[in-house]
Amino acid sequence: MRSKLVRLLIGLVVVALVPHAMAAPAATWFDDIKTPLDLKDRDGEVLVQFAAARLRDPGGPLNYELPAHLASDTQPRIVVVSYTGGDKGAVVRVGAGRGVIDAIEQATLSGPKVAPEQSRWLKLDIVRTVRNAQSRWTGDTIGIANGEGVALTRQSRVVLTWEQLKAAELVTEQLRFDPHDIPEGAAANADGSRPVHFFTCDSFYTDGTQVRTTRHDDWIEPGSATQADFDLAIALAGDYLKRAVGKDGKFVYLANPTGRPSTPVTAPGAVPPEEQYNIVRHAGAILALVYAYEADGKRDQGMRDALVRSIGYLLAAVKPASALKDADVIVENDLVRLGGNGLGVNAIARYTKATGDAQFVPAVKRLANWVVQTQGPHGNYTIHEQRYSDGLIIQTSSLYAPGEAMWGLAELHDLDPTGPWLNSAAEGVDYMVTTRDPGVTDDMKYVDHWMLYAIEHVVSRGRKDQQWTRHAQRMVATVTRTQIEPSIEHPGWAGAYTRPPSANETATRVEGLCSAFRFFSATRPASPEIDRVRRSIEPATRFQFRQQFLIPQAMYYPQPLSILGGFRSAPNDARVRIDSLQHGIVSLIGAREILFRR
Repeated sequence: MRSKLVRLLIGLVVVALVPHAMAAPAATWFDDIKTPLDLKDRDGEVLVQFAAARLRDPGGPLNYELPAHLASDTQPRIVVVSYTGGDKGAVVRVGAGRGVIDAIEQATLSGPKVAPEQSRWLKLDIVRTVRNAQSRWTGDTIGIANGEGVALTRQSRVVLTWEQLKAAELVTEQLRFDPHDIPEGAAANADGSRPVHFFTCDSFYTDGTQVRTTRHDDWIEPGSATQADFDLAIALAGDYLKRAVGKDGKFVYLANPTGRPSTPVTAPGAVPPEEQYNIVRHAGAILALVYAYEADGKRDQGMRDALVRSIGYLLAAVKPASALKDADVIVENDLVRLGGNGLGVNAIARYTKATGDAQFVPAVKRLANWVVQTQGPHGNYTIHEQRYSDGLIIQTSSLYAPGEAMWGLAELHDLDPTGPWLNSAAEGVDYMVTTRDPGVTDDMKYVDHWMLYAIEHVVSRGRKDQQWTRHAQRMVATVTRTQIEPSIEHPGWAGAYTRPPSANETATRVEGLCSAFRFFSATRPASPEIDRVRRSIEPATRFQFRQQFLIPQAMYYPQPLSILGGFRSAPNDARVRIDSLQHGIVSLIGAREILFRR
């Protein structure tokens, strides 16, 4: 593991610090920092703007006056200035001086003048507190707190912020750091110990239009997320999906910011199964893009254009169903899947309702006809996977596909209320509750968030049954009971629901809980499930925030814009896949509605 960390570190961090590594030992270093800078309102914005001005015109005149308390500061200060145009990994400059203004001047003067387009994203870290440790060459790691950066010896000039450490994967899930993974920090004392300084920062960043406070992993405390945090996360995730749609309508299925495969492959050039394109997830990504298009009423034309292209790509995979009237199927690799047709119906129906563009309605009805015509007399859907070329039925049951199909049919009912869609969905829900999952207990081994969606959307259109309510209650109980509490062993897992956690498994459970919340609020407003859901989704969404690449996290990877707004697959897996965006967007929109009652 150490070799891969060193390779990534050298590529992303150490090269950016070469001007400092080659300089003489700093007059001011981390053991000199004694007093935090007292920052007042808008000081962060002023200092970021000052750093940007100095990068673009070192030593040039300012057309404004710095606040007196900043200009008069003479305490030892260290700052880290990181910048990029978004197309490549950040350049990092470290400055040390007497006072914060002097430290920023030293950082910006350490390299050539920077064009505005090369520093559109700029992050300023001002060292606030420092704690010191000694490490010996024993192979032992050192405990590090969330949000802390690391500096080594004064001679080495190695300084790494929390976001740099995370990008280089130099911090374990157990919050341990090994300074020996950094060759440039090899300078040691006579007894073999190596001084290590752990530091916290006041951090700010800009995207070129607005200055924001950097939210390190340690910020995500109970109740600390604001509506603005949700708004930003949803907007950036929606923009990611918009950018991910190519001219042909196909999504960039996976972005791997480290460039390393995480799953062994069996042959040269082979693609791991979880990285292979999946038309069902393509349909799910369309659905999420519709949600993002509707969010906050912005109705972005670029998103709408991307939606039309992505729907076109989906419909290009459609073929007529054999021996069924007016029915089509979505075919991928000679396979037809219930989930593909179901999610396709849902995505296109919601697009139509959101935009008023009815051009795809005939096509979506033909996809839905296949779902309805393959439903059995008891409400079960009889074909879950089928080979298109010869009609061989491969699967007659699956966990999530029925819920995907039933929710899609309920959405289509709004466009065509005289069709068979809602009846089919209601019969399907009844079969699932009474026959597929009869007598389930509170210890049910799975949670089908698509089923909760189906129950919600069928009931909201006038159909209901007491058994459906009990089924939803059991699923809520199962999800909330399995939520992970904070722990020393796995502090980054807090708020998730599975061990080890993943972005998708957390987001899908939040989706299901939000759906249940809406269902119970409409049908049983005094239900205890309502408060139980609200208490659970708050820590769960904090886990989700920790997985998202905002500018301060994305800028330290080789291609920042390719991952901005995306969600890492897991705390220890930086890959971004379109289904992580799908579930992340929809779950955060639902949670925002509940937590802030928009």
